[in-house]
Amino acid sequence: MRKKLLHIILFLTVLILSSCRVNRFVPEGQYFLHKNTVEVDEKRVEFTKSEVSSYITQKPYKVRFPLRFPIWLYYVTEDNSGEGFKHWINEHLTKKPEYYDASEVNRSAKQMEQYLDNRGYFNSRVTTKVDYSNKRAKVTYTIHPAQPYHISKIDYQVEDTALWKTLSLLENRFPAKVDQVYNAYTLDEQRTTITNFLRNAGYYYFTREYITFEVDSSFNNHTVEILMKIANVEDRDTGEKHPHKKYNIKQWP
Repeated sequence: MRKKLLHIILFLTVLILSSCRVNRFVPEGQYFLHKNTVEVDEKRVEFTKSEVSSYITQKPYKVRFPLRFPIWLYYVTEDNSGEGFKHWINEHLTKKPEYYDASEVNRSAKQMEQYLDNRGYFNSRVTTKVDYSNKRAKVTYTIHPAQPYHISKIDYQVEDTALWKTLSLLENRFPAKVDQVYNAYTLDEQRTTITNFLRNAGYYYFTREYITFEVDSSFNNHTVEILMKIANVEDRDTGEKHPHKKYNIKQWP
């Protein structure tokens, strides 16, 4: 019993010591990513920090006790020979450390800027700052939102007049509306709304691919005009276009 207790104490001692010594093994010029922070250089915006944060590709690498032990074990059993018991331990019982990657930070910033474009904040900038301390990196993403573009006009171009007659009943419930801040995700939602409505109305083979949007932002007053198009069905063999077929449910006596 005493021998078993000594083994437990020894094991816990190794864990505690390893938790304090992981950083000393980190190679020169490498850092653990400790924290990501998003700041917005503007109070009144129509997006949240959490929405933008979802585009950060590299997440913080939390090296906390007792998770430090497998990492510490990786360092102390690193063996380039590729054989032996030490190599086996390194391959099967350890956790390989992940280091801060500057390219991932740049990629995340670009994805954030693309997201802001899709939300109507065209040409916004995302700057980054990295603080290094004790082999740890803390990244701060600062969003500099541009003035948002609002929808000034929405037009519709539907080749199938019978389909538009059915669809016009839904027009007031379209997600995209005049005076809203432009939002590409809202337009995508509108495609889904229209598709579901038309299928329920008897256009069983209608798909969202028939719906396209043309967005004209070439204005100096930060507005956009939207043209929604719904194309007819194109015959794959002849290339001819024809209206969408509407099916009616018949009730049998």
